[in-house]
Amino acid sequence: LVAALYFFVFYLLFSLLKSKRLIAFVLAILLCIGNYFGTDRLPSAVIKGLDTTANQSQTKSETKQALNVFAFKLYALADSDTRFKLQDVVPHADSFDKIKYLELVYRDTAAGSEPIYIKEFAQPAYYTPPSNCGQDSPTDMATSTGFACKSLKTTPKGRQIYAYSQYYNPSFGYTSEQLKTIQPEWFFVEISGTVISMKGFVQDSVTAQDIVSLVDSFEENTPEKISSKSYGSIQPTEAIYQSHISFDTYIPTYIATDYAEQYLIAENPKDPTNPYLQFSFGPTNDKYHQKGAYSISEFPVSERFQPPEDCGPRNTEDNYTFKRVCYLYATTKQGYKLYASGQKGRAIPTDFYVKIGSTMVVLESIQEQADAIKIIDSMVKTPKDKIKYKSQKTDAGQLGRE
Repeated sequence: LVAALYFFVFYLLFSLLKSKRLIAFVLAILLCIGNYFGTDRLPSAVIKGLDTTANQSQTKSETKQALNVFAFKLYALADSDTRFKLQDVVPHADSFDKIKYLELVYRDTAAGSEPIYIKEFAQPAYYTPPSNCGQDSPTDMATSTGFACKSLKTTPKGRQIYAYSQYYNPSFGYTSEQLKTIQPEWFFVEISGTVISMKGFVQDSVTAQDIVSLVDSFEENTPEKISSKSYGSIQPTEAIYQSHISFDTYIPTYIATDYAEQYLIAENPKDPTNPYLQFSFGPTNDKYHQKGAYSISEFPVSERFQPPEDCGPRNTEDNYTFKRVCYLYATTKQGYKLYASGQKGRAIPTDFYVKIGSTMVVLESIQEQADAIKIIDSMVKTPKDKIKYKSQKTDAGQLGRE
């Protein structure tokens, strides 16, 4: 494309001088040839193996070829580490001739197979802990400042681990005692010029000692060994989620007009030991696609539920940390207080919060506000082992869930 542009510009320029049209044509052709053969190019097999769209998995053979062009040492957890299972190996690149980092996706089998994202890259100039650890993947100097981190531990192998949280930045004004209670977002370690970042750990499932053991488990690996490691999906089953339901569960006997149940599941991929129950109802008569599905989520009442200042999370997977203001919308015939999300008078409410005993019930995307009241008053307490779960199918017209 660039060569064609050069051709057009040069030909147009020289063609203005009528006596030199032939010269212009020859020069343009030569420029095209030079542009094509003068550019550094990777082998086509390597190009095919690279992830230029940022999150695409390769086959093992393609990954092996892509790993060969990394200019820094590669590491993976030792085979003796039985807790973390390697699922995927993903090289990332800006372009065909500039590889940025390697991503290894592990599964933490001690936390319900939660994915752990490990990224490796050549130590950048901005990586100067604890004043700045940068982001979890390499960025340019302009966007990598202000990521203050703190020393966590030095491992028995002498590897210094740093932890990062946005709240470590001095501008937040937290004291050293307050910082001790903040859960790190990322962990960093530098080994022989390779920076390794780690994130995705479930809060309270990984201790500082677990991180130390994990870091000392890193071994230098050849591209052949990394690409040949066996990996595959390890997903929690519905039975695991259901076994961890620790709150009273309710079934709505009222369904909004022209809606039908799509699925009823228990889940929380972030922490399978703390699941929530979720119903989804889709429109049955929506010729012009003007209606959307609505959902009901149930989970233990959060400590954050302090209306109207904060109605808290929408489910146990929701990690939104800012306050969700709400207001008392109505009191139902059964005496339940129905809180609407947002500020009164700003917009027609579609999301509602209701506390039923020790269970929080959250309704989302309700089209008719009267339906919200009817749904809550129709809730019937049902033992979790009596609930008939219904997994969502991937049929056309339904939400994608296997």
